[in-house]
Amino acid sequence: MNTRYALFRCCVTALNLPEYELATDAVMSGLGLSTVQITEFGCCGYPLRNVDQDAWLLASGRNLALAEAHDAAIVTVCNCCYGTLKHCAWMLSRDAALAERINDSLRKEGLRFSGTAKVRHFFEMLEQDVGLDALRRAVQKPAKGLNLALHYGCRILRPSNVLGLDNPFQPTVLDRLVQAVDARSADWGRKADCCGAPIMATDKDTSAVIAKSKLDDARKAGADALCVVCPFCQIRLGQAGEDGQGLPVVSYPQLLARSLGFDLRGDAEKLIP
Repeated sequence: MNTRYALFRCCVTALNLPEYELATDAVMSGLGLSTVQITEFGCCGYPLRNVDQDAWLLASGRNLALAEAHDAAIVTVCNCCYGTLKHCAWMLSRDAALAERINDSLRKEGLRFSGTAKVRHFFEMLEQDVGLDALRRAVQKPAKGLNLALHYGCRILRPSNVLGLDNPFQPTVLDRLVQAVDARSADWGRKADCCGAPIMATDKDTSAVIAKSKLDDARKAGADALCVVCPFCQIRLGQAGEDGQGLPVVSYPQLLARSLGFDLRGDAEKLIP
């Protein structure tokens, strides 16, 4: 495996969840993956998607072109960044006129989108590039007996015809990844349900009800914690459990980093002593 990975750092993790990035960096290093830092990366374009399509595609396309210039694949732990960048690549690869319009703007920086840079979600990279067997061999602190309620997040699964990562109604990739560190996937039917984060700014009360109901159902399913792969989801679900009646909410990068033997602060260290 000779792929070079450019870690695309999400604005949410940088501002609110620095431990998310620390865990991701630890995993990349611990697994011996080749990485390149692209300091010119900008916003993925997600905030612009419903405001100005060309502005979104230019922001996303610029990041894709930068990855191409560095001969690297983009890997991100943020579902929104993943979905936004991958959707942009999908659109530009299917519309030559649109791609040329974006490239006209990119030429000012000496950049060009040609569609060669892959966009990988962190756990897509782990399963498809690293492999589950290699992950199992790398585990130093197995999460044996830990029962996790899994939460995938909307933006990593839909639209499925664009992303194609997993079945949007019955996803299983995260199940396999938690099993690779010797944890169990709790038997519950809400792993693909929304956490409520998309409406936090417009209907805070309903958002809180949605998130709290997920935590309550996870606890009823016998889960020791909720395991997430999206920073937005982690924030929303974490806030819902601040009344002391919820469950710990841990990201998969933190869980994996702890299983690989890294000492990290937070719920992962409490769950895997």
